[in-house]
Amino acid sequence: MAKSPWNTQGWTVQKFLAPKTVLFYDTNWALYLNDCSPNYKESAVVMQELPGATGTDTRALVGFRPEMRGTREKGAVGVDGYHNA
Repeated sequence: MAKSPWNTQGWTVQKFLAPKTVLFYDTNWALYLNDCSPNYKESAVVMQELPGATGTDTRALVGFRPEMRGTREKGAVGVDGYHNA
């Protein structure tokens, strides 16, 4: 996932934080890692990869609420997809 083009966009973390349910697909439109979880925010396999790929703590990715203190810093991701805060 870290090498995915999805991860090279500066708004990647925000796109993951905002929806309650998230699914990822590979280039053939198959579910990522063949994980059939109804929500990847609840998938242990996917959530193990995301912190390394996004540079954001798993707790922030799963437990995000707009009113969270430090939201701006938690979502600060540069154009290269790496956490800048």
